[in-house]
Amino acid sequence: MKKFTFLFLALIALFVAMPIVAQELPDNLWQAESINSRGCEYVANEVIVKFKHSSPVRISRHKKTRKFVSSNVDNVDLVLDSLGILNVDDLMPLTGAQVSKKRLTYGGRQLAPDPNLSKLCNVTFDTSKVATVDEAIMMLERLPEVEYAEPNYIVRIMSSSASDTIYAHTDSATYTAEPLYSQQWGLPKINLPWLWKQPKHKKRPIIAILDTGVEIDHPDLAGNIWNNEAEINGVGGQDDDANGFFDDIHGYDFINSTGVIGDRNGHGTHCAGIAAAVGNNGIGITGVNPDALIMPIQVMDKSGVGDIATIIKGIDYANANGADILSMSIGGYCYSSAQEEALLKAFYAGKYLVAAAGNDNRDIIEMHPMCVRYHSFPGAFKFVIGVMATSQSGLKADFSNYDSDGPYYSEFDPEGSTIEESGDYYNYDISAPGQDIMSTYLGGTYRELSGTSMSTPMVAGTLSRLLQCRTFSS
Repeated sequence: MKKFTFLFLALIALFVAMPIVAQELPDNLWQAESINSRGCEYVANEVIVKFKHSSPVRISRHKKTRKFVSSNVDNVDLVLDSLGILNVDDLMPLTGAQVSKKRLTYGGRQLAPDPNLSKLCNVTFDTSKVATVDEAIMMLERLPEVEYAEPNYIVRIMSSSASDTIYAHTDSATYTAEPLYSQQWGLPKINLPWLWKQPKHKKRPIIAILDTGVEIDHPDLAGNIWNNEAEINGVGGQDDDANGFFDDIHGYDFINSTGVIGDRNGHGTHCAGIAAAVGNNGIGITGVNPDALIMPIQVMDKSGVGDIATIIKGIDYANANGADILSMSIGGYCYSSAQEEALLKAFYAGKYLVAAAGNDNRDIIEMHPMCVRYHSFPGAFKFVIGVMATSQSGLKADFSNYDSDGPYYSEFDPEGSTIEESGDYYNYDISAPGQDIMSTYLGGTYRELSGTSMSTPMVAGTLSRLLQCRTFSS
């Protein structure tokens, strides 16, 4: 934790402070059919369930179809049968059972212990048998074997606008002489040219981009895409590294359940370029850390929408496959115990977590009639670096959510009482350039986008460079 604190302070030294202004509240948060009383959108026939790790529950599946057969506990099977179970999906098969005995602190307060998530599942049920998610949750939570059950909430990407201009492939040389570098106003703004000159270790840090995928053959990204050596040197159609995923040579697409990586939205490709586009190749832009590796993990669909269960699978994959930093330009205002515990597990495993604050121009401590407060998760979790956006002026971008009482500490906890009463808090930590950010886009092109989505890989890339620099990491 000392290393984390030191690197975080180094980040603050590089980035820009942000002024705060009062704002009005929106009329609503979500537009969807499946919305609960707090205004939270969720998948209509799915429930995330955490069975107690000490319980005798053991999910059995058909050898060929891998469909759910039994929990091996009679009273649990009775409830699952009454739900008309269509599938029970393990969410953290790779790292869920790996529990650290150490206890970490953050912001001067002790974190919860590393959770055992070996029996964290996503349950898909038949709505002709049980009509609502709330009813399914009540049935499951009556079971003594269940620790908690919750909706599978919907999450969205955090870009707010795009320019109309798409820039074609162009040529030049060196980090600051790349053809589009003059349009990358954010890099000199946070003094990256100075950081690039610092001596660095040979080991290249890995940034997992949990997003809509990445165009891995983009000329300005291809050289920095992570390789799974066991799969590259293995046999096609086989799980050569025995991690449960076939041919995951460069990452994994959890939306389409395939190791074939692509991007049909552009958001993930843009974020990847901000963090780690290739430098000194004479084309396009340069990434914040041109020496970092990009691990593409698709958890959002082509329209930029995903859900908590799929994101948890992506967290598990990044955690198990050597990512140093998880960059998450995604979020939603609805709290998920499962998401928090999955990220806490990654934090205990030494991963640096970076996520967007959101683009609704809301203070984290503002109240709303449906959501208690405007906490954009996962960015608001205290052990996640929540990133706000600035404009070229160095001031808060007009769309960016913000934290009026600053990083580390927040006046209010999740339930609205003071920190002194509860000992807990949510917060955003840092602001970074996020308006009119030039980066890689689909078809080998380049485009400007705006949003805390853009600020997030700006921070993730900088953090990866700090990790790599001997000055900060030794």
